[in-house]
Amino acid sequence: MMAAFCLVIFAAAQPREPDPAARLEDLRRAGAALRDAGRLDEAAAAFRKAVGVPEPPGLDREALAAFLESRAEAQWDLAETLYARGAYEEALAAYVESRDKYPRRSMALSPCGKVGAVARFEASLGEARCLERLGRYGEAAAAYLRMLYGDDSLAVSWDPEVSLRLVDLYEAAGQADDLRAILEERDGSWARRRVEESRGWISRSEAERDAPGRFPRRVLELRRMEREQRWEDLAAVAAGGPEKLDGYGPVYWEAAEACRILARHPAQSVRVLLGRAAGADPGARPWVIYALGLTGLREAVEAVLVWVRRAGDPARVAAMVKAFRTAGPPGRAAAEAVEREARDDVRRLIGDPAPAPPRTATPLPEGIRLPRRL
Repeated sequence: MMAAFCLVIFAAAQPREPDPAARLEDLRRAGAALRDAGRLDEAAAAFRKAVGVPEPPGLDREALAAFLESRAEAQWDLAETLYARGAYEEALAAYVESRDKYPRRSMALSPCGKVGAVARFEASLGEARCLERLGRYGEAAAAYLRMLYGDDSLAVSWDPEVSLRLVDLYEAAGQADDLRAILEERDGSWARRRVEESRGWISRSEAERDAPGRFPRRVLELRRMEREQRWEDLAAVAAGGPEKLDGYGPVYWEAAEACRILARHPAQSVRVLLGRAAGADPGARPWVIYALGLTGLREAVEAVLVWVRRAGDPARVAAMVKAFRTAGPPGRAAAEAVEREARDDVRRLIGDPAPAPPRTATPLPEGIRLPRRL
């Protein structure tokens, strides 16, 4: 009995092993601090050290989950740091490992609840961006298509960057018709498989309507409107957007993309946009106001300022100010002036600005060639 008591006292006196997840998280945070200080080489080394920590034996389920999550976050941080350094070959391998070997569980659910979709999507997007940086454009196009038609299609539907960039690539190569043919073939296969898997619950027409290729196909259509100078049609797309600004999600991105296209042609678009807002409550047309702000023309800014100052409803004033302050330097300057004059109830409604549009893509060189079939 006394021997057993002594063993308990001895065990209690021994220093406890530090929590392995906490130790790994400390390494990761040290890497993050180095990265934030601009010391990217040292940050990458710190993240590699964190990823290389071996999995301790005997952890319970909760401790193991915490350890695996910290290691996965370190792997993701490593990939992002290598990309920021311009080490694209290394970053490419790191993104692939982030997706396939060390998936982030904190990013495991898509907006529709599909496990793994967001983490895989972001890592695959990093992979495609690296391939572009390395000049491997055909492989990048194939990567975007895999994302569009693979297990991550739900996440892709919530982030149009894949569709926008796929169209960028094929238009830069002068191969938009090839992309249309690829989308038609892939959508056909996807729809057939969906009908078979549903065992009669989904018709062929319903499956075709929901096929992933509808996103890049719509981008192609909007770009064709631009080439054909169909400003009224593009303004109609912008005016038909929801009565709030909410980034580039599935029900908003068409209006946002139409606004960006219109802003590239201010001499033609401002008159059309002003006409769309005239005779209506401008606060109900935040995407039109966003497009006007993006043009940067004084005429557009002054017109919106008049609408803002006439509006009596604080919610409408807030909607216009939010739209305008996300729309480039002229819009931000005008929005700041209005905010300084606004009542407290308007300021509270304005809140945070709308989410930013997709990240700026790298310019594509002339003369790239892409596969006609993938």
